[in-house]
Formats: sequence, C-alpha cells, structure tokens
Amino acid sequence: MVHVGSFDRAARSYEQASYWQQQVFDKLKSFLPKGPVSALLDVGCGVAAQLQVLEELYPEAALWGLDRSSMMLEEAKKKLFKRPISFICDDFLGIPLDVTYDLIVSNAALHWSADILSLYQRFQLGLSDKGSFVFSLFLPETFEELQKLCQALGKEVRIPSASFLTAEQHIGYLKQVFSDVYVQRLELRSVFNSLKDLMLRIRYTGLQGEGGRPFWTPGFYKALEALYMERYGGIWAKASVLYGVASG
Repeated sequence: MVHVGSFDRAARSYEQASYWQQQVFDKLKSFLPKGPVSALLDVGCGVAAQLQVLEELYPEAALWGLDRSSMMLEEAKKKLFKRPISFICDDFLGIPLDVTYDLIVSNAALHWSADILSLYQRFQLGLSDKGSFVFSLFLPETFEELQKLCQALGKEVRIPSASFLTAEQHIGYLKQVFSDVYVQRLELRSVFNSLKDLMLRIRYTGLQGEGGRPFWTPGFYKALEALYMERYGGIWAKASVLYGVASG
C-alpha cells in the first residue's frame, strides 16, 4: 500500500500532473447514474477536481469527499463550490455510515487499498436501497512496458502497480458483496515527449508509490530512452483500468 506521504508531497502539483486520473474520469462519467442523487460520496477525492464536476452533474446532492491526505484536502478546500462540501480526512475504510448514499464514486484510487473486501463491504453498507457504487481502478498491467524495458537492460525494477490486484480478484470480491456487478476493462495508452516527461507524470500522480523510484544513473536513463525508441518508436505508457458499477 502506498504511504500517504506520497500524496501529501504531490498535493500542490496534483491537479496539473494527474494526467491518467483525469483521462480515467472522463470515461468513468459514462458509468454514472442519470437519475437524481440526494447524497454522494467521493472516496479518494484528492484535490476535489472531480467533485466539482459531480456537483454540476447532481445539483441536488449533498456532497462528501474523503481522502487520507490532509494536504490534498487543504488544496480541495481552496476550490470554489456552489454549495457546502463535507470533507473527511481518513482512510478509505473511514467512510461515515451515519449517512445513506445514493452514489459512492471512486476514481483511480482503490488499487491502493490493503483490504479491498472489507472496503467493498463497507460501501455496500453505506448505499441506499437504490444506491450504486461506481468506480475505476488501476490494474497490475499498468506501466508494464516500463518494467519490461528496465529488465531488458538488466535492472530488476518492480513498478508498484505490478502489485495491484487483478481484474479477476476484484470481480470475485465484488460478487461476494453486491448482487449486481458490471465491469469493463479498458487500456488507455498515452504518448510523451520524453522519458523524463513520463517519469514526472508517474511521480507526481502518486502512481509510483512510496519508495518505488529506482535509482538511475544518467547512463542507464539514456539507455532506457534509446531502447524505448528502438522498441516502440516513441515514449508511451499504458494504463490498464477496471471500470465498474455495483449495487444491491
């Protein structure tokens, strides 16, 4: 599990650098319910960029945002909202259950959970009778090309995303908890101007994890960029994402 300090350090630059999270959310919007929502919780809300969108989509909803990074929430509170937002600084399992939610949303966050089954169970407890849990999360194939190229150059670098649960594991846990589960797996591929650009995107969005940055000499860095160009004709990375809707 990533240490919260990774996200604290990324808080001020997160919205500008959270390239994958924004791309993933653009697709996640198509999974959101179309009907009215009276209470909405965003789990792993970060600096609340997506809460601003959700506020527009559900103008009658009372809104909660939960994140375990206090610095992320400090940045979130600087944003201008049209109505009050209740921000909660806690672990994912700390979602308040004194409220019944019509919609629980989590975008590109739950892959860091250390106990995903307990988390899904808590979400189910928090939903109203007609409520739904809509999510996206990263899968272990995310950035696998970077890991493979490092290995090709003799470096046993383990990208933290490689330790994420598989799609099959998530589906199994979801079906233990919810009566209705729909999932879709997608790959988002992005091209970058340089290897440095790619690594900064990984670093400042928290996808790298705590202590996950390998020590690269300038020579190794140069060799890796050259191998990228040789193998792929450019610098690109793949995010493997599981989207889903669960209820009941």
